[in-house]
Amino acid sequence: MMAVPDLVERLSDEDASVRAAATAALADLGAKAVFHKIILGLDDPDDLVREETLASLPKLGIDSSPDLVRNLERLLKYKNVKISSHAAVVLMYLGETKTAKSFLLRLLKSKFVEKRLTALDAIGHIAGNMVEKFPIKVNLILAALNDESPLVRREAIRVLIVLKETSDLDPLLTSLADEDAGVKKYASEILKQAWPKSRAGIVRILDEMNQRSIDAALDAIPPGAPDALDVLRGYIQREVSNIWYLRTLVNSLDDSGKVVALMAATLLHREKLSEERLIKAVGLFGNRRALDIVRKTLNSGDTSTRAAALEALETLGDPVITKEVLPILDRGGVFTLDKEQKMDVQIVIGGLLESEDYWLRAISARAALELELMNFIPVIRKMKSDPNPLVKQAVKDVLAGMNGGARMKTLRTLSTLDRILLMREIPMFSRLSPEDLEKIAEVAVEQLFSSKSFICHEGEHGDSLFIIVHGQVSVLKKTENDQTTLAIRRDGEFVGEMAILESPSIRSATLQAATDVRMLVLDGESFKAILRDRPEVAISVLQHMSRRVRDLNELVGAAG
Repeated sequence: MMAVPDLVERLSDEDASVRAAATAALADLGAKAVFHKIILGLDDPDDLVREETLASLPKLGIDSSPDLVRNLERLLKYKNVKISSHAAVVLMYLGETKTAKSFLLRLLKSKFVEKRLTALDAIGHIAGNMVEKFPIKVNLILAALNDESPLVRREAIRVLIVLKETSDLDPLLTSLADEDAGVKKYASEILKQAWPKSRAGIVRILDEMNQRSIDAALDAIPPGAPDALDVLRGYIQREVSNIWYLRTLVNSLDDSGKVVALMAATLLHREKLSEERLIKAVGLFGNRRALDIVRKTLNSGDTSTRAAALEALETLGDPVITKEVLPILDRGGVFTLDKEQKMDVQIVIGGLLESEDYWLRAISARAALELELMNFIPVIRKMKSDPNPLVKQAVKDVLAGMNGGARMKTLRTLSTLDRILLMREIPMFSRLSPEDLEKIAEVAVEQLFSSKSFICHEGEHGDSLFIIVHGQVSVLKKTENDQTTLAIRRDGEFVGEMAILESPSIRSATLQAATDVRMLVLDGESFKAILRDRPEVAISVLQHMSRRVRDLNELVGAAG
């Protein structure tokens, strides 16, 4: 405790960060004897010090007192909601729950995401500083698992991890199917900590082959857990059968049409995911880290690299299991499909119309229209009540087409699936997964520009990305007396990206339609959200921007 006097002196330092650090250090040392000095931080002019002071109180084991409660209730009205939410959590710790709980509930139900996040962050911060279990009703946090914002759902699970709260696993098991990868990751982490209590729920997901949850469920199984090995063996056999089925479906399709080609690409993507899950499951028998490297290597697309990865899998994995797995992964070797293993396309479409995968239901309905399989009209009519919006829209389009209804030609009327079909022709998006394409298509707006019309002007504010579906766009730059054409952008290219990535968002060039142009327009904030949530999209955009910079450098070099 020799450092305590020095730390108390630092509580009066001119630098707020030093005062905050000294407060945290005194709490870590359990310096309850100098509480009367630490508590002065509640009135510090800097909010960082106030926050650290509040977080230190539970760690010091401070008891409730009328003066302390009054101070904390005063802070509930403080202008900074981060401070007031921390004060509310400390009041709950002290047993003064009525006012504090009401305050936190208002924050957690606020229409503003930032306030909901702040409330959860305060609970996690205070709880993380406590030696004893935090006395808070977990239903406050579990309710946030259903929040519309993935950021809030992630934070809720992070707080549950801090609290080591696993009394109710059902919401966490449900979170394994969340559309947000971060939510799934955190849910897997806490369920793994809860093993073997979580075993029954994880087994149920694997038995049901729930495609939205399986990957995260595998992450929730501790490597080498003896009570999981038999379950994993059964799952691996089912996954091998699933890959066989998917590969047979792809082999049965003629991808001459755009919709059927999208269906084949979707099935191949599902097959790739199945392969990754298969290797992840095998890794739970042995060296999981090494097999994670094998799993990533298999996706390289290079034949020799894939062969080396399969050899590593044979060496590292469980001998009995790998004997079953290797043939299905060796695409160019033992596992081959002959003509007898193809299915009639009508059987393929009929089976996929009843798939649990909403994507396959939607695409197979559209494929029936493209292939003119009129016998499926009764089945497709029944799908009008499908719970998924993408399927409903696909069915609507199909019935209009099969009944001879005129298709709307204006881009503004195109459905999400129509936009996806258009984006697949654009190099930047051509290799993205169906789900990634769907996210982009949902926020894209179709626009038409007539020849010679201006899309945007240099110097004006703008934060939209323009993707050229059809047509040509001139990129113009002001000179002393006129404008110079810097480039002509064509089908599949994008323009306006600098206004999205830079701040402030000022257009660096004028865009003019050189011909009639069809465009998909992406709002800046929406596109940034996609880039944050979908790394594959971000990588694709960066690759195309890098190629554009390289082309520009070559152009400048040639001019010099």
